[in-house]
Amino acid sequence: MSHRSKEEKGYSRSELEDYVDEYYYQLKKGSVKVKNSDSTYRCPFCDGKRRHDYRLKELSRHAYDIGRDSKGLKEKSKHLALERYIDRYLYVKSRLESAPEIESPKHSQRRTQVVAVVGSSQIREKSIYSEPQAHSQLLPSFFPAPTLPTPKAQPPTGSKAGSTLATQEDDQWFVWPPMAILANVRTELKDGRHVGESGSKLKTDLASKGFNPLRVHPLWTYRGHSGFAIVEFEKSWEGFHNAKSFDKSFEVDHRGKGDYNVTRNRGVNLYGWVARDDDYNLRSTVGDYLRKNGDLKTVSAQQEEEHTKNSKLVTTLTSTLVIKNSHLKEMERKCRTTDDALNKLEAEKEDILKACNEKREKMQKIAHDQLAKICLDHKKTALELEAKKKELEDREKQLQQRRAQNDSERRKIYHERKMNEMATLEQKKADEKMLRLAEEQKREKEKLHKRIIELEKQLDAKQVLELEIERMRGALKVMNHMDEDEDLEARKKMTEIKEKLQEKEEEYTDVEELYKTLIVMERRNNDEVQEARKAVINELRGSSSRASIGVKIMGDLDEKPFQTATKKRYSEEEADVKAVELCSLWQEHLRDPSWHPFRIITDKEGKTKEIINEEDDKLKALKNELGDEVYEKVTTAMMELNEYNASGRYTIPELWNFKEGRKALLEEGVVFLLNKWKLLRKRKRYCRSEMSHGSEEMDIGESEFCVEHFETQKKELMKKLEQSESHNKDLQKKLDHSEAQKKELQKKLEQSEAQKNELEVHKQMNEMATVEQKKVDEKMLAEELKRVEEKLHKRIIELEKQLDAKQVLELEIERMRGALKVMKHMHEDEDSEAKKKMDEIQEKLKEKQEEYTHVEQLFVTLIFKERRSNDEVEEARKELISGLRGSNSRASIGVKIMGGLDEKLFQTATKKKYSEEEADVKAVELCSLWQEHLRDPSWHPFRIITDKEGNTKEIINEEDDKLKALKNELGDEVYEKVTTAMMELNEYNASGRYTIPELWNFEEGRKASMEEGVVFLLNKWKLLRKRKR
Repeated sequence: MSHRSKEEKGYSRSELEDYVDEYYYQLKKGSVKVKNSDSTYRCPFCDGKRRHDYRLKELSRHAYDIGRDSKGLKEKSKHLALERYIDRYLYVKSRLESAPEIESPKHSQRRTQVVAVVGSSQIREKSIYSEPQAHSQLLPSFFPAPTLPTPKAQPPTGSKAGSTLATQEDDQWFVWPPMAILANVRTELKDGRHVGESGSKLKTDLASKGFNPLRVHPLWTYRGHSGFAIVEFEKSWEGFHNAKSFDKSFEVDHRGKGDYNVTRNRGVNLYGWVARDDDYNLRSTVGDYLRKNGDLKTVSAQQEEEHTKNSKLVTTLTSTLVIKNSHLKEMERKCRTTDDALNKLEAEKEDILKACNEKREKMQKIAHDQLAKICLDHKKTALELEAKKKELEDREKQLQQRRAQNDSERRKIYHERKMNEMATLEQKKADEKMLRLAEEQKREKEKLHKRIIELEKQLDAKQVLELEIERMRGALKVMNHMDEDEDLEARKKMTEIKEKLQEKEEEYTDVEELYKTLIVMERRNNDEVQEARKAVINELRGSSSRASIGVKIMGDLDEKPFQTATKKRYSEEEADVKAVELCSLWQEHLRDPSWHPFRIITDKEGKTKEIINEEDDKLKALKNELGDEVYEKVTTAMMELNEYNASGRYTIPELWNFKEGRKALLEEGVVFLLNKWKLLRKRKRYCRSEMSHGSEEMDIGESEFCVEHFETQKKELMKKLEQSESHNKDLQKKLDHSEAQKKELQKKLEQSEAQKNELEVHKQMNEMATVEQKKVDEKMLAEELKRVEEKLHKRIIELEKQLDAKQVLELEIERMRGALKVMKHMHEDEDSEAKKKMDEIQEKLKEKQEEYTHVEQLFVTLIFKERRSNDEVEEARKELISGLRGSNSRASIGVKIMGGLDEKLFQTATKKKYSEEEADVKAVELCSLWQEHLRDPSWHPFRIITDKEGNTKEIINEEDDKLKALKNELGDEVYEKVTTAMMELNEYNASGRYTIPELWNFEEGRKASMEEGVVFLLNKWKLLRKRKR
């Protein structure tokens, strides 16, 4: 078929071969019909054009002619594919169908051997253009002539298996694959379930007797082991032989199926028989297992099934061998044509080589001449370049010397400039420090001077008051010696006035003492708040301006409004310089203490306050020159300086809430820092997880390079996987058995959990009762605190004004006392005048009482201020406690549970008396017991003593029976911890007796101040930020 090797007009040989392969596989799959219902054939590619009743040889000739003469690509490829299909498949099939049906046994055995050899050689069909030559040499040597089909196949077993099969058993129904039944397997009753021997043990016993079982599967029910087991054998005639020998051995020992059904007292003997149709149809666990894992078959049916399989295998192999032979013939034809073509190409190659050698010699001569010319030119240019190189080197040396001189001079100038700048900066800093120190000293002197004046006034008032009191005492003594004839009404009024005066004096002393204590408390709280605010401000300086809480420089000017104003009047370059100059100029104006652009006004309430004087010349010029925006910024900065630092006029940092545009509370600053700290901790954990994820991606990237290596190991793993699947089936059966046991254990666990849930419900009810009691106690305590605070707040407001009012009031009282003394010595005729004066004195007393109430109102405002600062401190402490709860216990600052007990001390004490397991349980019981004792409000192990100063206080009563028993039973260490917890509860929560968290300094063993907590939190935040970087 030489026409296949030629290239036709408009297509190549490779395209033709691709189309031929495509249509050939369509014919082979049967997607195109070739054979009619009778013995005739049709061309599937010539419908409606030619005849449809070809014989096989005529169809082959038809395909050959069209495939050779046709010029169309598709038509030619279709008929070439049809020709190949007829040669390789239809001819072989027609020969097999015409062959006789019977074949000798020897020939059948030889055929099966050939089939086995062909199967082992792994022959598989390929394209005609990729078939190796090795097959063409091997296949014809052991392929028999396909003249006769295979006979009815016998069971492929050894001589023993064939001789033992009896003819009477051919019609019996057996379970396939072969299975046997073991009955009366010994079982025992454990925990309400029957337990028997395992399948592996039964398998080893049967294997030792020579039965070779594949596996033994015990049958289980919901009550446990059923006493039956299924013995499985190999799915072959040898396995069937083993099953029959198993059956016969039990029959001989009178332990077969009939013996099992007849005997009642079976004892511990095993009974066994081969599974047949009656066992298969049983409605029990045995029948269910057999129906699930096997089928009923007779021996003859199994033989016929194997015979059909073998015959199909032989026919398919013979057809493939015929096709391979046709492939080999085609390959031989192609080899011949390629040999001819190679010979022609070799001759052409030799001619081309000769021509190339001649041309190469000519080119070498021409190149040699050109190289000589180029070498001469190269030498000339090299000399010229060397001369130019020397000139350039000399110039380079001169330039380097000049550059070195310039660099040294430039460094000197730069160094001198830096030194001058540093000197000016240091001078500025020193001047600013001196100004600040001078201003601070000035303010301190003013404060001290004011304080000295106030103290001198108070001393003078005290001395005057003492003198007046002595005078009044003398007057009272005189009045005691007066005659009985004096006016009784005047005496009564005098006694009433005396009593009122005494009451006023007592009230005054009480208020003065309360004022002193509240001043101390207010100053302490204020100092703590200010120290904490300073720490937060120092840390948040320079942080992001987008944050809601940050630091604002009060009185500082921003360059941006100056830049926007100057850009309207100047160019871009000049505008930036001019903006900086104007901003610094107005900053100096704001710092100038001689400039005071304010005017004083009185509001509706009668209070005076300072506002910006809009008629000031500087501010007018600023507004006209730079606009309203710059004017507003400058006036706002001026008001801030006047409010925060009127005397010094320098900028002050302040904690600021940028969202609401106001001064931030300390609580807001602490909450902001806690949120930042938590965010940094989360980011740290996320970075660690991202790093681990990145390392995993690196490992994945490296593993991609090993894909080819893994592909080679894939086949080995598949084999191991198949082996593990069979092992997994055995494990699955064991797992089913363990699941049954697990269900029983689950029932017991559910019962125990139900009991546990009941106990937990009781426990929760008790805990809820304690929580409710705590809430009630907290409410009572909060109400008491509110009452006390309200009383304090009503008394402390503006006591400074009350002092001045008090002095005036005391002077008036002394004047009234003098007037009363004079009235006592007056004559009886002047009674009417004395009565008038007494009325006037009473009116004055009423006026003084009103003044006193006004002073009390001022005192209330001072209490309000103290309460507000105290609330701010307490809120900040609560936020710190909630944020630091659960942090590292080794830290210096943390949260301590006041009144809580530690189990470790109880464990160390109980380990001395009990074993390790009992000690842990006993420690938990004792710890919870003493925690309940501490919470019990009826137990009060305290006694009251009086110290040296006359104050009473409560201490632990060492003679208490419970504490004595605790000390004797668990030792001094546990006793000290319990008494310490009791004292803490008595101090922090005497009414409720429940634990309270407190901010604690663990290094010094005391309650931590607010400043210490804020500093600790800031240090933690700094550490996390450094680690992040």
